[in-house]
Order: sequence, then C-alpha cells, then structure tokens
Amino acid sequence: MKTILAENRFILTKTLFYEGMRRVSAASYGKTVKKLLIGVALLWLALSVWTVRRSGSVSYALMELAVLAAVSLWLAVLLPRGRARRAWKTMEDNGSAEAERITDFFIGHLEVNTGLRTVSLAYGEIAEILHTDSLLLLISREKTGIMLKKDAFTRGTEETVLQLIEEAQKEDATHD
Repeated sequence: MKTILAENRFILTKTLFYEGMRRVSAASYGKTVKKLLIGVALLWLALSVWTVRRSGSVSYALMELAVLAAVSLWLAVLLPRGRARRAWKTMEDNGSAEAERITDFFIGHLEVNTGLRTVSLAYGEIAEILHTDSLLLLISREKTGIMLKKDAFTRGTEETVLQLIEEAQKEDATHD
C-alpha cells in the first residue's frame, strides 16, 4: 500500500476556477499581450504623428486611439475571460464543475481524483508552479494544470508538496 504524504481536498467552484485561469493566462498569455500592447502603443504614436502631419487634425489621432484601445481591451481582458468561461462551461457539460478534487501526494508522483477519473502525474513532469492568494497551480510539461487550494490540506502542507516536487526534479536533473 502506498503511503500518502499529503492530501488536498476541496470543491472546485467557479470563483476558484476563474482565479486559477487568470493566473495561468497572466503567466503564459500575459507576456505576449504586454509585448503586443507596447507594439500597439508605438503604432498609435507613429500613426498619430503621421496623421497630424498629413491632415493636421488631432481628432483623427484620437479616433485611432479609441480603435486601438478597443483592440487592446479585447486582447488583454475579453479574450482571456472568454476562454475561462468556455473552459468552465465544458467542465459543467461533462459534470466535473463544482466537484470535489482530491489530490494525494506520494513518493515520486501525485494522483488527482475528480470523481469522474483519476489522473497520475510524476513530479518530474511538473514544469511550472504558480501561486494565487487561494491556489497553488501545478502546470505539467503538457500544459495540464492541477489546482490545489492552499488552505485545504487534510494531510501535509503546501511546503511538503513543494519539497516533494523539488526533490524529485533535482533527482531527475542528476539522471539527465
């Protein structure tokens, strides 16, 4: 029988899911969006200078700013929120929304039980660890995310989990 070193149990709510999705989006998509927004700002500046020089009207530059601001809002806010809503809707449709998540941590791997299925993941497959106020997010190399509620450990602690992952990753690095 395997010994459980830590366990995390919580009900995945829409609020927690959105919190996790915002953090994941910021970590991956957010860097690209920042670069795009800087590019859009520079584009607007160049376009404004050109517009004012050609027609002498500042109102054209302000209209261009309004269009670029709308595009920026869509890229930075509306697109990520839409993704999160679609993902939540998919989870509702397959019955995994508002379900209890039980994540057990063993030597070398973790197992997540969603009620519908159990998924196993070796610690060495964890590529990134993200934090929010309420969540610890483990992102695998295949971009699969595992959410853990920080205050929902029934055995062990967040520190125990982080130590297990760190030790396994160090061991994997010495074997490479």
